[in-house]
Amino acid sequence: MNLMAGKLKSAIDEERAAAKAKNDLITGVSHDLRTPLISVLRFLEYVEKDRYKNEVELRYYVNIAYEKSLTLKKRIDDLFEYTRVSSNGLPLNMEPVDLGKLLEQLVEEFAPVLEQADMTYRIHTDMGPLIIHGDADELVRLYENLFTNAVRYGKEGKILDISVS
Repeated sequence: MNLMAGKLKSAIDEERAAAKAKNDLITGVSHDLRTPLISVLRFLEYVEKDRYKNEVELRYYVNIAYEKSLTLKKRIDDLFEYTRVSSNGLPLNMEPVDLGKLLEQLVEEFAPVLEQADMTYRIHTDMGPLIIHGDADELVRLYENLFTNAVRYGKEGKILDISVS
């Protein structure tokens, strides 16, 4: 009887912890979505009520609203991705992928972003093909995020250095 009571207490505690974590997540996500939305609404209200002084200021407000909208869209996309991954797992299309070739192609496509940040790149893939078993689309997402973070947080280094081994 004591063993069953202990298991029941553990199950109730776990359920409460899960409910608290869910509520904390909802609160955090609501805040993360609400913040850029409020900015968008404020700047659009300025435009709607003709509170701008000239067309330059109008464009400035519209640009800020646009940028905040992009932030909001990214956060919603991230939330969608999180729920997709956490609810039923991420369905992967596993296949042989040459990681070196994938990275070479991806960094070439990313070159304009690097150039805009006054950065260059070096990629070292001289060892020949490096075949891995993975989902090419998800690998592209992964490396795009890494490259974006390299620009955002490491542009003072001036070089994105990639080595495949």
